[in-house]
Amino acid sequence: MKGKDYTVTLNRFEIGTATATITGIGNYTGTITKTFQISLGTPSLTSKGAKKKATLKWTKVAGASGYVLEMKKSKSGNYSVIKTANSSTLTFTKTGLTSGKTYYYRVRAYRIVNGKKVYSSYSTVKSARS
Repeated sequence: MKGKDYTVTLNRFEIGTATATITGIGNYTGTITKTFQISLGTPSLTSKGAKKKATLKWTKVAGASGYVLEMKKSKSGNYSVIKTANSSTLTFTKTGLTSGKTYYYRVRAYRIVNGKKVYSSYSTVKSARS
């Protein structure tokens, strides 16, 4: 029973490596320690193409400091950053695209921990035809 049979101690509640220690109390003895990763959630991306532009929207990730949006010009091309957004920005319109061409997009969240950016996984790649 919680609080009567064991205690749980956690060393952190932030992003990074965390450790939980469970210790038996009363009629129960023994200790077990487990290490695990706390990470940011992954944003979900949607894209909509229009003449010479694409509108991109992503979901908010709890605890994120901001987002990095990337684009590539072909399936086999390399991604380049097209927008670094703060945590309240969840949409971006990319203009100046070539009409009739398909572009590929992905986004990931980041949080600043101890002065460094810690990133989430990338969203699923979405394409949009301009």
